[in-house]
Amino acid sequence: MSHAPRRAAWRFTALHVLLLAVALVPIAMYFHGYAIDDFFITYRYADNLIHGEGFRFNPGEEVFGTTAPGHGLLLAALAALSGAPLPSVGTAATLAGMLWIAALLIRASYPERPWEGVLAAWLVGTSLPFWLFTGGEIFTVTPLLMTAGHLASRRPATAGVLAGLAVWARPDAGLGVAALGTLLLLRGRRLPHRFGWPAAAVIAAGLATAWAWFGTFLPQTLEAKRVQSRWLPGMWPSGEAFWPDFLETLSSLFYGPALIPLLVFGVAGGAVALRHAGDAVRTLVLWAAVTVVAYPLLGVPMYTWYGLPLLFALLTGYAYAAGAAGRAVARFLGGTEVATARISIRVTTGTAGLAAALLIAWPVSLLTLSQAAGRVGGEHHPVRQELYTQAGRWLDAHAPAEARVAAIEVGTIAFYSRRHVHDVLGLVSPRSLPAIAEGGLVAAFRVGDPDWFLYYTPQASFLDPILRSPGFAEEWEVAHRVNPGQPAEVVLYRRKGATGGSGGGRDVLR
Repeated sequence: MSHAPRRAAWRFTALHVLLLAVALVPIAMYFHGYAIDDFFITYRYADNLIHGEGFRFNPGEEVFGTTAPGHGLLLAALAALSGAPLPSVGTAATLAGMLWIAALLIRASYPERPWEGVLAAWLVGTSLPFWLFTGGEIFTVTPLLMTAGHLASRRPATAGVLAGLAVWARPDAGLGVAALGTLLLLRGRRLPHRFGWPAAAVIAAGLATAWAWFGTFLPQTLEAKRVQSRWLPGMWPSGEAFWPDFLETLSSLFYGPALIPLLVFGVAGGAVALRHAGDAVRTLVLWAAVTVVAYPLLGVPMYTWYGLPLLFALLTGYAYAAGAAGRAVARFLGGTEVATARISIRVTTGTAGLAAALLIAWPVSLLTLSQAAGRVGGEHHPVRQELYTQAGRWLDAHAPAEARVAAIEVGTIAFYSRRHVHDVLGLVSPRSLPAIAEGGLVAAFRVGDPDWFLYYTPQASFLDPILRSPGFAEEWEVAHRVNPGQPAEVVLYRRKGATGGSGGGRDVLR
């Protein structure tokens, strides 16, 4: 593409990304500072790095307990440079990543299928499932992989570096790198050395850094999650149950009956995108296809954010399917004269195609936009993270600096309490894993020798074995309640005899 058409493509892209940004900024403002608990684990690593404790969850412990090391390093750098709190930086990174993805979707569709790219950008940008994972590494990994795809033909070395950095951001992004490498191999009918060597070098540097710092190449969360799945497969389905559980989650929480057309048209449109879109979109679709095969084989349980690459691809494919249907109808009706008793109307290709595309697009697009309105209006405001945040801040003010807190969701409580936190489920506390395998939750709780315990009432059926364990009633007492008497309540237990103390953490604006 010469310079003039390329400039036209980017002008078209910039205009529509700007329009999308007008809609997404209020959504980002609503979710400002929010992140699910697992992402606060990465925030904790980044926060400790900023404040001189090293890239660690608990100071003094070399545990590779984040699945997003590169993303954590990026957030730490941005927070240190800007002076902004890490949760705010996480929200800003999500908005920037979403707009970057939108730009790539639109640019990859131009000039052959420009409006499919615009529709895909709106479907993705205004979808609630993505915004509920604000702060996550998916908004770093996806733009890096798609940009690598966009540049791979013209600047393969640069593409390789970006692909390698995506693996730094999250190790299983290697599936996307493999997908892009396969695409280049099939197209060129030879090994893509100019892409592959830079990618391999960056990935190798990341592995060497992880080994030097943590003593292991891969996050221990992989084994922790496998242990979870083997221990309670009904709660953490894996293997052949992985994707059915993901689709059930999408149906029950988000799309309802609209999930069926999303799947049908998303898969069909993915095939259209592979033929007509640019390499950024092809990389996205192929990455999703590889994850469909790989995640059940890895034996990890279904966590909803694992399926977000697939949802990106389905929504993009849905837009391309709507466009293909519109074009087919336009070709069939284009130039057809429709006569009535009083008027003769010439149906143009554009109007016929637009009508058909909208007919296909409305079930998911209207639902998506209504989710956006509900999210800004407060319908989906998260509760659990607010309670964890309050509990963490209370501990920061009242628990002694040497306090050891046990919890099964550890990210938020660790970040805001600034205390040593024992992870009963073992994501950042390796000693919990053999204890779970041998004695279940109670054994994993006691192996950390905690003197504080966070209990969240909606998880009572899961946590009650700890409360009913021998000696708990005699050894522990309620120290504080957050949101007392409500269906969702956090109860902070303290071991009897443990000092109340006073806050001794860093005085840092969060």
